Amino acid sequence: MRVSLLLLSLLPVLVACSTSAPRSADSQPGLAPSGGTASSVEPAASFPAKVAGFSIAGRNVYADPRLGVAYHYQNGSTRCSVYAYDRGYGHIPDGIDNEIVRLEFDEARRDIRLAASAGAYSDLRELGRSHRVIDISAGKLSLLRADYRFRLRGRLRHSVLFVTGSRNRFLKMRCTWLSEKDRLGKSRMERFVHDVADFYLR
Repeated sequence: MRVSLLLLSLLPVLVACSTSAPRSADSQPGLAPSGGTASSVEPAASFPAKVAGFSIAGRNVYADPRLGVAYHYQNGSTRCSVYAYDRGYGHIPDGIDNEIVRLEFDEARRDIRLAASAGAYSDLRELGRSHRVIDISAGKLSLLRADYRFRLRGRLRHSVLFVTGSRNRFLKMRCTWLSEKDRLGKSRMERFVHDVADFYLR
């Protein structure tokens, strides 16, 4: 049941934007129950209609406030999404040097594998994991990173996942583009990640 509920929530977004949404907090052991959580009093994060040459293609404000918001963007064949949520945790440390953010990164990677197992895309391969530090107006931001390749609608694509902790939320971004346009996709992804992080931390 846990997998089927996850996939019902993932598939519409995966087909449209090749990314994944956070799973229900109630299905996660050790997460805060509904009511009296940080999410119930913290205002939802917001992001602009246009950023780094991308235009908004969709937005989700989840009924469960612990799952936060998701904004989906498109620039040609490159699609990127950003998620800001807290899963009901009372405190999420900034950055990547803490267990809670590393576990969330692993959870996001599992979601991608589960989506592939459900047929959302095929020939999934994780190319590697690393971390990234970007310079923004507020200073430096560190993010955990995982790179992927897979096939969607018969075409090979490259996808990059980023996760960090910031302002008492998880900040997750994912960008996907056609492998045949790899240089252009990477350039667009770099601008998107930088400008979204810069906007969020102003």
